[in-house]
Amino acid sequence: MFYPCMELTRDSNPYRKWSDCPPRAPLGRSDALFGSHDHVILLLGRIADFTVQDRKRKLRQIDSDGGWRPRPDMPGFGSMGPPPPMAQRQPGGPPEGRGRSTPDDPVFDMPKLYGMAPSHSPAPLPPSYKNPNYKRSPETPDDPPPRFSDLAAAYEDAMESWNRVAAAHATVADILTSTNSFAPLTSELYPPVPGTLSSSNMTPFGSALIYRSYDISILWTLLHLAKIILLRSHPSMPPAAQMAASVCAPATEPYAMLIGRITAGMQIPLGEDLSPFLGAVLTESTLPLFFAGVQFQESSQREWLITRLLEIDRRTGWASAGIIARGCETAWDKAADMGKGPPYKRRTRRPGEEGPLILEDTAEGSWRHKEKDDYGTGAVVQERQEYQDDCRGVGRRQGDGPDVVEREDRFIIKSRMSPWAGNLLGTEEDLRVGMERFGL
Repeated sequence: MFYPCMELTRDSNPYRKWSDCPPRAPLGRSDALFGSHDHVILLLGRIADFTVQDRKRKLRQIDSDGGWRPRPDMPGFGSMGPPPPMAQRQPGGPPEGRGRSTPDDPVFDMPKLYGMAPSHSPAPLPPSYKNPNYKRSPETPDDPPPRFSDLAAAYEDAMESWNRVAAAHATVADILTSTNSFAPLTSELYPPVPGTLSSSNMTPFGSALIYRSYDISILWTLLHLAKIILLRSHPSMPPAAQMAASVCAPATEPYAMLIGRITAGMQIPLGEDLSPFLGAVLTESTLPLFFAGVQFQESSQREWLITRLLEIDRRTGWASAGIIARGCETAWDKAADMGKGPPYKRRTRRPGEEGPLILEDTAEGSWRHKEKDDYGTGAVVQERQEYQDDCRGVGRRQGDGPDVVEREDRFIIKSRMSPWAGNLLGTEEDLRVGMERFGL
C-alpha cells in the first residue's frame, strides 16, 4: 500500500528509483484497475518526496523571517482557482474541451506498461547492431539539491517543482474524469442510502457519490487525498502538518467534502457478515478519511466520521481505524482550544489515558468494553474464554438415556467476538484450542 511513501527520504529511498517498479497497466483502464491504482500510488510518492525535500527550505525561511508568514500566492487565498472539473462535472460526461475518446477506447494512445517488479538489465546487443557513436547519459546523483543562499531563488525553484507535481496530478485526474467507466452513477441507477428515513441520497457532506464498484470509489478517494496533501505541501504553507491543514483548509475543503460524499456512499451491511473485499475497501478508506476529517467543522460530519471509523474498527478488526478516530478528535480539541473550531465532546479516550478506547460504549455486549489498552492485547478475556468454550463443545453429547442428543456444530461456530485475523492476533492458547477442534 501507499503508507510507506509518506516517509520517503532521499537518502534511504530516492523516488527516482521507483521507476524500477513501473505501473502494471495503463492509467484509466476499467478492466485493469490495479494499473490506475499504481499510478496514484506513484503520484502520492512523488508528492511525499517533494514535501520531505522542501521542508528543509521552509525551516530556513522561518528562521530568516523570525516565524512563518503568509504569502499572497497561498492556496485558497486568491491565486488558486476552484476545484478541477473532476469535482464539478456532470456524472457520465467528459469535461469541457475533451472528446469522448477514453483509455477504454482503442484510439486512446497509451504506452504498454508491465511492472511493479524491477526489470532485468537489457540484453546485450549483437556486435553488428551496436552504434559506435552511442554515449550513455550521465547518471543522476542521489545528493540533495544545493543549499540556496538566496531564499527567494530557493522559493522560486520550489514553486517550479510543485507546479510540475500539480500538473502530474491534473493529468491523472483529467484522464480518469474523461473516462466514462470512472464516472459516478446517476441518481436513477442506485438505491437510497440505507438507514435513512427519506428517499434521498443526502449525507452530511452532500449527495452521495456512488461508482460502479467500490474499488473505483477508493481510487477517487486516494486521488482527492493526493490533492489535499499536495495543497498542504505548497511552498508557501507552514512546514508543520497540523498548522498547514488549518491554514490550507479553505483550499482543501472541496476535496474533503468529496471524500466524505464517496465514503458515505460505501455502505456497511446491517448484518454481521462482511466479505473480505468490503472489509479491505473499508480499511483503505480510513486514511483519506483521516486527512479529510481533521478539518471537518460541522457536528453532523464529525459524528458520522467517528461512527464510521469505530464501526470499521469493530467490523473488520482494523484497530488503526479506532486510533484514527482518536486522532481526529484530538485535532478537533486542539483547534477548539486555539479558537479555530467549534467545541467537541469526545467519544474516545484521550491518548495516554488508561481504559477502553470508547468512552460511552461501556455497556455489556459492546465489542471493546473489556479492553486494557488501545489495541486489545490481553483484552476481551471473557469473550475469548466463551469462544474457547464453544470450540470445546463441538460434537458434545447432551442428555442421558434415550433422550441423548448429538450436538452438531462442527461447521459453523459463532461468538460475539469476530475471529478475523485470529492466527495473527490470537494467543497460543487460542491456536491450540483451534487445532484440537479439528484433531490436529
